[in-house]
Amino acid sequence: MTSKRVIYKYKLAITDRQIIEVPRNSVLLSVGIQVDDLVAWVDTPARPYAELKDKWEFIIRGTGNEFDLDEELRGSYKASLQLGDFVWHVYLYTGPVNH
Repeated sequence: MTSKRVIYKYKLAITDRQIIEVPRNSVLLSVGIQVDDLVAWVDTPARPYAELKDKWEFIIRGTGNEFDLDEELRGSYKASLQLGDFVWHVYLYTGPVNH
């Protein structure tokens, strides 16, 4: 039997780090710009299977800003996006989120 899925959009703030809650077994499809917002499109299990949640931590850095690319961030790059005069680089933290 195939389980039903739903694609949801999550608005991301342009900030160094932020956590969003998504249904367990979700998959990040894409990160992009919609109008003037930075958003993530996520493939999620349909209800009622979406009761359990996972926490995802996004790291967003502007071009020219320094940051530590530690082991947990390697391989987690998702996109570079231009919004107005700025380019933002989006990473999805792959380590445990304890916040």
